[in-house]
Amino acid sequence: MQLATNQISFLQPIADAVNQHLQVRNRATGKQPSVEQNKEILFRLRHGLVKLAPGRQFTPYWVTSQSTQPFIMAIYPDRQELISHSKTFLKCLDEGDSKAFLKEWNGFTKWVMEIDTRLLTPEHPLCVDNGEQFVALCCHEVGHATMENPLRLIENFIYQQRLMGKVETMMLSTNAFVRKFALPMFVYTIPFRVILHNGSDSIKEEIAADHFVPEEYRGELLNYMERHILNNADARHLVMTKEDFDNEQQVAIRFSRETIRMIKTRRKVLKSTLKAQYDQGDSKYMTELVETIGIKGMGYDPKSDETNTVYEESSLRCYDMDMEAC
Repeated sequence: MQLATNQISFLQPIADAVNQHLQVRNRATGKQPSVEQNKEILFRLRHGLVKLAPGRQFTPYWVTSQSTQPFIMAIYPDRQELISHSKTFLKCLDEGDSKAFLKEWNGFTKWVMEIDTRLLTPEHPLCVDNGEQFVALCCHEVGHATMENPLRLIENFIYQQRLMGKVETMMLSTNAFVRKFALPMFVYTIPFRVILHNGSDSIKEEIAADHFVPEEYRGELLNYMERHILNNADARHLVMTKEDFDNEQQVAIRFSRETIRMIKTRRKVLKSTLKAQYDQGDSKYMTELVETIGIKGMGYDPKSDETNTVYEESSLRCYDMDMEAC
């Protein structure tokens, strides 16, 4: 992507703040301060990324993950905006209107950015070598979340739609409770990925063609991938073929389909699934999304593992009415 000089000038301070963090050591202990205490980098990200993606506001924060498999970073649309757009999204997907879907997706104004603290923890295998690598990763993820993910979702939904019955299609579009369970498919594959379109050995070609990463930073993105991802068994899953990525996305779409029946006939299993997803998540965004789905979709709170039976009965009555109408 060709950026104007003033746009690139807003990215360099992010790199500078990261470089400063990597060089600082506590005088008493000789150790580096925890990145979670570093507000300067987050401040620079908020001001720099808005220049990279005009019209969008990013709220970044650090995530200390307990998982052995890193996620690097993830940029999600604001949860409330996602919910409010979901009806239109499903209508566009149902009609196969990719242009309208992308226009709606580009209508998101607020985004949440989660960053794995291991990216800036020296001596950890994931730690960037310099601030320029960090900026390149951020640019790549902005492009993945705002462009690559929705484009692939359109194609994968159309493929899965061929397997759906009329009832499933109509319930996803018309029932407000069922729509809540469709939310994961929009964001399931948003965390950092490098998708190989021309086979497993095309990493250099993919990065060279990554137009959301300015040319000035592409070399550092490739350096990071070669030094910290490709030879890291715990991180190798972040590089995948287009076919593997599509399979992941279709898992989320199938979950949305399956819940249509589970809401009525296998509620206990569905609640157990939500509870497991809530408990295992490192992502604050995904944890809160699962909580929203449970509470708004069927009156079930995965945090307390309790059900509002009045709300649940009301949602089931609405469900039955819509099923009869189908």
